[in-house]
Amino acid sequence: MAVELHKTGMTGDRAAAAESDAPALADKPVNYLSQKARQLLQDSRLAPASVRELTLLAHRYETAVLNGADEGLVDDLEDDLVALMDMLEEDLDSRG
Repeated sequence: MAVELHKTGMTGDRAAAAESDAPALADKPVNYLSQKARQLLQDSRLAPASVRELTLLAHRYETAVLNGADEGLVDDLEDDLVALMDMLEEDLDSRG
């Protein structure tokens, strides 16, 4: 099954930075984790490099889930996505 893609809904320079290096996300969140990643992407305090990294990993995770990829791959991507989101959220929390 092919995955249809769209833009993340970000505006301005953040959107341009994210779109220049990272693929778009699926039309709708595929699950809670996907939704949480999208919410984090809306935080204007994220650095452009963090936006690109999170967008790329969320895209890979969503694509794997939607295309019925091997469970081991989905689990690995999920672990990576959770770890990245935790790290980014801790960084944002430390900035206040």
